[in-house]
Amino acid sequence: MVDTHKLADDVLQLLDNRIEDNYRVCVILVGSPGSGKSTIAEELCQIINEKYHTFLSEHPNVIEVNDRLKPMVNLVDSLKTLQPNEVAEMIENQGLFKDHVEDVNFQPIKYSALTSNNEECTAVVARGGTANAIRIATVDNPVNVNKLAQDSINIAQIVPMDGFHLSRRCLDLFKDPQTAHKRRGSPSTFDSNNFLQLCKILAKTSLCKVSSHHKFYSTSSVFEKLSKTFSQTIPDIFVPGFNHALKDPTPDQYCISKFTRIVILEGLYLLYDQENWKKIYKTLADTGALLVYKIDIDYEATEERVAKRHLQSGLVTTIAEGREKFRSNDLLNGRDIDNHLIKVDNIVHIRND
Repeated sequence: MVDTHKLADDVLQLLDNRIEDNYRVCVILVGSPGSGKSTIAEELCQIINEKYHTFLSEHPNVIEVNDRLKPMVNLVDSLKTLQPNEVAEMIENQGLFKDHVEDVNFQPIKYSALTSNNEECTAVVARGGTANAIRIATVDNPVNVNKLAQDSINIAQIVPMDGFHLSRRCLDLFKDPQTAHKRRGSPSTFDSNNFLQLCKILAKTSLCKVSSHHKFYSTSSVFEKLSKTFSQTIPDIFVPGFNHALKDPTPDQYCISKFTRIVILEGLYLLYDQENWKKIYKTLADTGALLVYKIDIDYEATEERVAKRHLQSGLVTTIAEGREKFRSNDLLNGRDIDNHLIKVDNIVHIRND
């Protein structure tokens, strides 16, 4: 089993080491279907946030949010802007760019929009269209730290790759829609274009220099340091999740806020050495603030896990059908991941049998 408390200590140590140079650090967690990566990511996130909540309960009024008078960081200034008529055409086409659903070279574009909470934002979309949109807050709402509930401030946030599944209506537009649906979960059925763009956005926020009026000492804890270096200039970033009941992405399910100092990215293809996926590692590693984990597990152990999950999700009607679906799709994806793992030296392999 994976020692998630040890992982949490390692992540916090990285943040402590990099806090003068990086606003946030990232963690990549990769594993085959059924390897337990989502559970590990959630436990890791929970442990870190609970540690911070304990610190806050023992150190009231420690939080500061700086740079209130400075403009927010522009994270997508280099992207092309869609004109209103182009936005209207995209929406008319069910939020899709019909001619680009299989184009892994399609460059993400931006336009003015609203979040699901009706807040002004910049939406970033790629070949998956609005279903896989990233939304970046454009309204600077000053944070009143005196009104914040301490247990609502989370410094760690998970971002599953699942939210970048291409929607079913997007797969319907593939040249071979039947195969696309059957092999849903394979690399080509995700919006790798926009996930890479998300990583570029996160890298840009990571490289923002922190500022504080306080002098820190070697005895200062990492929680004390980050509590004094939250920045108003870092915009909130909203990321899609995946609704297993609807079998499609859900907008704005996760929020990477200005309080998020640790982003835990988990998914199948984040260390894949093909098309857009192969650029993710370098994009984040170049920040100097990245930890990378690959979960190793025997396929025999994952078959039953995934078969039961398919049954619970309503994708199959019997456990036998679940096993067959695993063998015809998930197992192929798992082997594909292992055969196309990028070749870098700092991947930490962990077992979860």
